[in-house]
Amino acid sequence: MEEEIKSALQTAIRTAYALPDLDTNGWTRAVYQSLLDLGHALGFKVCVSRLPADSPEWLFDVVWYTTRNNSELERLEDIPMVMECEWNRHPEKIAEDFEKLLSSNAPLKVMICYPRLDAIVHMLEYFRDSIANYKQRRVGDKFLVGTLDDENKDLIFNTIIVE
Repeated sequence: MEEEIKSALQTAIRTAYALPDLDTNGWTRAVYQSLLDLGHALGFKVCVSRLPADSPEWLFDVVWYTTRNNSELERLEDIPMVMECEWNRHPEKIAEDFEKLLSSNAPLKVMICYPRLDAIVHMLEYFRDSIANYKQRRVGDKFLVGTLDDENKDLIFNTIIVE
């Protein structure tokens, strides 16, 4: 699933860069649409804003989930992936969205961000330190962090796994 997400997101970013009026709204739409399409292809329901989805945005920018029916009520069964996306380049804004991911018990947490070039290493250290010091972390939880590389018009991924 992780490799499929990386591929879908890289394609989305390359597509967004090809838009004549490139802006963060274009990036956001491309990222959301790619995860909506991939989530459905993998058999999940998807919560996301700005697009026709199974449900509107719920707790995170994108949520993949499954349900089961029990009489007239549909019940949440699983949330395998949550994603936050922050295009604001200020470290405080990126950290704020990342910390939302810490609260999730989804096994895969995805962070897409656009830190200043001189802040990428610092942000990755911040993510690792935040995970290591979060008291409710679980062994095996995976964080997939994609940072936007403006020069190469692509995403660079780092995976952090809780040990």
